[in-house]
Amino acid sequence: MTVLLMCKQGKTQIYIDNKMVVLESYDLLFIPPGTNITNWMFSADVECSAICLRTMTVHHFLRTQDLLNLLFAIRKHPLLHISANQFHNLIRLKEYVTQMFSSAHPYYGKIMSHFVEIILYDILGAYKEVAEEIVSQDTDTPTRSNQLFTEFINLLHSDKGIHRKVSYYAETLYVTPKYLSHLCKVTSGRACSQWITETVVEQIRHLLCYTDLSIKEIADKLQFSNYSFFSKYVCAKMACTPMEYRERFRAGHQ
Repeated sequence: MTVLLMCKQGKTQIYIDNKMVVLESYDLLFIPPGTNITNWMFSADVECSAICLRTMTVHHFLRTQDLLNLLFAIRKHPLLHISANQFHNLIRLKEYVTQMFSSAHPYYGKIMSHFVEIILYDILGAYKEVAEEIVSQDTDTPTRSNQLFTEFINLLHSDKGIHRKVSYYAETLYVTPKYLSHLCKVTSGRACSQWITETVVEQIRHLLCYTDLSIKEIADKLQFSNYSFFSKYVCAKMACTPMEYRERFRAGHQ
């Protein structure tokens, strides 16, 4: 998960990857997946709130170089202090989304998707106000690496789960698989294979939940060699069969 921690009052101290971070009133802390969090301490009056999102949900909206560059800046400087007005607007958006979780609205999914997008861009807008200063201070920012990582992410989205090997993306981007894996780890903190797997799983979820394609048709669409291999892949990554996942989703939305 990608986590945004928001401190309304009080004080909290966290060690993130062995670096101490202190949050006080109206501070935002961006915590990317794969982060090592230790020695978490709070003041008696602390009041915090958090927004947790699947990483691919975040990156679904970050498809341009401008937004990805902003994300790279946030990863280097994850702590941001915002105004009380900005903070309370963000909290109100979060509270509305929280209320929608128990909603039986027929367009629940679309409403949630748009509000998640609003929250993300509201957060990014707050960061963007200081991003130019952050980027200008980072003279060692690996621009070419950022661009290559962006190309990799765009390829993942455009392929929509069809290609599942690091070697395919490395060859397409004219780099070695070892270099692409290293690049992803350094740039995003996550392995190349993780990005690929999450993209494939996200596409499988979408096709199972929001289309009427048969399981075999989904397997064919994603270019799995056969139905059996597709079913084994889903069981390994999603801990259930494709049909079980579809049935659970539909039962939960009746």
